[in-house]
Amino acid sequence: MKARVTLRQALDDPSLLGASLAGPSWHPWRSLLLAAMSEELRPDELTIFQKFTGRTAPPPQRIDEFWCAIGRRGGKSRAMSALAVYLAGLCDYKDKLVRGEKGVVLLLAPDMRQAKVSLDYAAGVLESTPIMRQLLGARTADAISSRICVGLRKRSPDRTGGG
Repeated sequence: MKARVTLRQALDDPSLLGASLAGPSWHPWRSLLLAAMSEELRPDELTIFQKFTGRTAPPPQRIDEFWCAIGRRGGKSRAMSALAVYLAGLCDYKDKLVRGEKGVVLLLAPDMRQAKVSLDYAAGVLESTPIMRQLLGARTADAISSRICVGLRKRSPDRTGGG
């Protein structure tokens, strides 16, 4: 995977993802997402990362899994939807996909009602600016497709953990 723009650039740019996690209340989420993508953290972001993870240093490479214990109304769905749109629309997977194959970013939730909330947030991110709107294609009850594909699935009962 190769980022067309860094997550930081996308989150700082109002014409990309800037409005999706804007304002000081989203600073912790932004810090954790930047660390998950292995982007260099500013001193204040490193302090937040250390506070919430108990780790002294962020990961040296992009992580494969991101688990959080977050209470209700803690911003999980909105933060993960913004990250899903970033991964689906602002990153290039030509090195991972064969010709003709279309990648899919899944947003998992315990049930379809909660999954729909995430899909609605993702659609909101895509509808928020003219640039991002270009990525928006057909929408069904459980997917957004176009040049990108963000889909929903109920988490299988044998999977446990945060999300």
